[in-house]
Order: sequence, then C-alpha cells, then structure tokens
Amino acid sequence: MIIGNEQNGGPKVYAVSEYNEDHPGGVDPLMKHAGGDADEGFEENQHSNDARKELKKYCIGKLDASAEE
Repeated sequence: MIIGNEQNGGPKVYAVSEYNEDHPGGVDPLMKHAGGDADEGFEENQHSNDARKELKKYCIGKLDASAEE
C-alpha cells in the first residue's frame, strides 16, 4: 500500500502483509487498501506516533510517480 503525501515526506510503498494479524484494527482496513493509496484512510484514523514508528519497519521504498500515474 501507499502512505504519504507532499506534506509528510512524499508517498512511500509499504509491504504490510506480515502485520495483518497484529494490526489493532484487524485485517480488513489493510485489505481494503491493499495495492493502493491508503494515505487518506491512515491519516483519517489519526494513528499514534507509535503506529507511525511501527509503519517504518514495513517501508520498501519511495513512490516516484506523477499525479497522472
């Protein structure tokens, strides 16, 4: 999934499938955004600083794409 925007360092790609069973909100929110842009949902749920730290473990790279892509 993709999380991030221009205000917080740009979009990054995360491989979170190993986190499915540990996600406090269950697997459904992760599956809903699998393979797509999860930034808005992530920010709307006001994840804690601890959640943001945990997320860093699953970052596999930055997304370098134009707005059209």
